[in-house]
Amino acid sequence: MRKRLFIATVIALLSAIPALYAQSGGGPHGGGSQGPQGQDRPGGTERQGAGSGARDRTERGQRAGERAQDRERIRATDQQRDQLRTCTRAVDRVRTQARDMERISKGKDFSLDRARQQRDQIRNEVSALEQQHEQFAKGLSDDQRAQLQERIRAMDQTRERLQARVQEMDRELGQAAPDRQRLAERAREVEREAKEWRKQNRTVSSEMGVTP
Repeated sequence: MRKRLFIATVIALLSAIPALYAQSGGGPHGGGSQGPQGQDRPGGTERQGAGSGARDRTERGQRAGERAQDRERIRATDQQRDQLRTCTRAVDRVRTQARDMERISKGKDFSLDRARQQRDQIRNEVSALEQQHEQFAKGLSDDQRAQLQERIRAMDQTRERLQARVQEMDRELGQAAPDRQRLAERAREVEREAKEWRKQNRTVSSEMGVTP
């Protein structure tokens, strides 16, 4: 009797061993965190990085293509090229005349009549510059106007400041005995605004494909 009981107990223990072994993760499918699924796949990060780099290159290429199309749409006509270059020459003359006014104001042989004549030359050059700029602005196409809107607005603001500086020079020279130091300062301000206008004009020229 005891022998049969012993044999039955041994058989029961032997039958339980496979189930215990599987629960402990020792079987072929155990230990999910230790198997291939729980490990990083070789080359996964590299493939992901390569995909991101390809997308970046594609996006950069698209943006470059869009910029090229924008430049083509606003490319200057022959007439606009001439107008932009004429504006550059006109603004350079304003700067030259303004520097001459500063030199006259500081000179020992200062003459009110001579200073007023110089002021008239500055005024004429500024007027010619404004007329040329207005003709250029009116001749812009819809695409050009849309893309250059901020540039043209900035140039208009500079033109208004330039006009104000010339008017201040007029008021100074309207006095019987103008302050030569203030007159020289007004001339420097005119030259400064003209220099800024030239810079803006060159930027517009560049965007429209016009070389100096």
